[in-house]
Formats: sequence, C-alpha cells, structure tokens
Amino acid sequence: MAIFDTLVAVIPMLGILIVVHELGHFLVAKACGVRVLKFSIGFGSPIGFGRMRMRWERNGTEYVIGWIPLGGFVRMLGEPMPGDEEFAPPVPDDARPDEFLESKPVWQKLAVVFAGPAMNMVLPIVCLLGILWVGFPRLDSVIGMVEANSPAALAGIEVGDRIRSVDGEPVSWWDEAIVPITERTNGGSLSLEIERDGEVRKIDVPMATQKTRDRFGSFVDTGWIGINNRRLASLLGVPSAESLAARAGLQSGDLVLAVGDAIDPGRVGLAEDNARDSDLEDWEALRAAHAEAVVEAQRAGRSVVLWQVERQAVPISPAAEPGAARPPPEILTLSLPVQSDLEALG
Repeated sequence: MAIFDTLVAVIPMLGILIVVHELGHFLVAKACGVRVLKFSIGFGSPIGFGRMRMRWERNGTEYVIGWIPLGGFVRMLGEPMPGDEEFAPPVPDDARPDEFLESKPVWQKLAVVFAGPAMNMVLPIVCLLGILWVGFPRLDSVIGMVEANSPAALAGIEVGDRIRSVDGEPVSWWDEAIVPITERTNGGSLSLEIERDGEVRKIDVPMATQKTRDRFGSFVDTGWIGINNRRLASLLGVPSAESLAARAGLQSGDLVLAVGDAIDPGRVGLAEDNARDSDLEDWEALRAAHAEAVVEAQRAGRSVVLWQVERQAVPISPAAEPGAARPPPEILTLSLPVQSDLEALG
C-alpha cells in the first residue's frame, strides 16, 4: 500500500516536470523557426482506439497524448535520434533548409537546449505565486480551548473570546496572537483585549512557561497561558474505573453524540460508516448540554440523564494488516447519575 501511494504521488509529479521541460524546448524551437516534427505528452501510442485517438497535426507538427504518463518528448527537424545519432527521422517533403536545427546560429541552439531547464526553474515560481494569490487558510483569533487551572482560566478567559490585541498590538489572526505569547519567557503579566458577546474587555493574564521542543528537537522554554485555537471534541477520557462515568458504562474514547432530549432514538446499533459525527460542536457544548439536561431531569424528578455515545469497535485481531477495514462503531445510549458538573462524573 505504501508503494502504491508513493507511485500515485511520484508519477504525476514526474510527468508534470518532464512535460514542462519539453514544453520549454518546444516553445523556444518554434520561436527560433525550427520545425518541430512531434510533441508528445506521455509515451506510447496515442490514447484512444481505432481512428478515435488523441493525435492531431497542425503546421507541420504532430501532437500526441500517449498512454504512459511518464513525461513526454519533442522531436525537432535535424535533431539526431537519442542513442542512434547516425539515424535521423524522415525529412518532410515541404521542409525548408532554414527549418533544420543544425542550420540555426549557435545562440539559438543554446536557447533551445537551455529552455527546458529554464522552464523547470520557472515552474516552482509560478506555482508559488499561484498559491500566494489564492492564499493560505488562517485561523481566526478566537479561543477554542482554555486549560483548567491555567493562568488564562484563573484570569477569566473563556472559550469563544476573540483576542483583539496583545499588549496593545492589534491582532486579527491566531498566529498573530499566539506568537507574542510563546515568545514571552521572562514572566510578568500579559495584557489581552478580548471581545465577548459584543463587549470589549481588557484582562491581565500572568505569564507562565513550559518546556517544549523546538524544530531541532531540543527542549526550550516558551511562554504559556493555557489557551488554544483548536476546540476540544466531545471525546471522553475515563481514567478511573471507580468513577461514576465508568460505573455508568462510559469508556475512554467514547464520542458523545447527544445528551438528554437531543438524543435521536433512531440512531442505535452499528453506525453506517466510520465517520465520527457528533451533534455537539465541542467539549464546551457538551458541558452546556449536560447542565441543561440535569436541570430538566431535576425538574421532572428523574435521577438519571441519558447520553448517546459512539464507541469505536475493537479490531477482531490485534495483528490485522495495515489498511484493513475496521468494524463499524457502535451507538449506545447510557444512563448517567444526575451530576451538574462533568468533573464529578470522573
């Protein structure tokens, strides 16, 4: 499978590089008045069957798209055949003496020769300009996660807050906000201007540091306040077998799909595919949905709250081949004791 993936990546890349290379020879040869007998994208016979093939002629040049996508080639009038320099392809009856490659001045011959490598050097520049023109996706400066008991949590930062400025410097994107934070390793406090529910607030957050690895693998100190742009999925970790969550049947790795009245009674048994699709956007949505379900349960006099979870099936054989299809996940509905705080469930 790995070899197949490599071939799928290498063959198109190699084909594009060679086609662009040969296109350089072709364009400059045409510009210098050299007749191009054949320009082929790919090797082998033209794609198609019978008379319906991807082959056509125009202005004395045969254009072909071949079956084997490993590049292409250009054949010019007067150019010796590779590997058999004594043999030359047939000369068309209407060929003029000035259309032969050998009849051109040295500078034009050099231009034709170096046009291929020049096109290969221009290709990455064009690709980079195209990527920059289309643009890269950038993360918004919205906080998606606040670590428990972190400096940000203790200072009152909440999930969903949008960072407007860091130490007085306006920011619009996540990288603009997080880089100044990670670069602050001398302690002190950080002044954040955030927007919450349309209201702008200023919060001073005490700085801390943590050990991380740099690009070379060495441990370095980086500034840390406990925030992240990535939202935590409603994926469970149940560390203790004695916790209320474990006794209710929850396991680490369960994905909470819905809570309380939002449960879909028809979504039971085995899932149709391996996609993990939860109605809860993130961990904070799970916390809010559980708190609401607890209030409804207490109002109705119930002692349990229903959770619907998706549990990834354990592979039948631990020695299953890489890439083998996994069994579909199972959808379960479990009853949990009424606890307003998720941490109390364990």
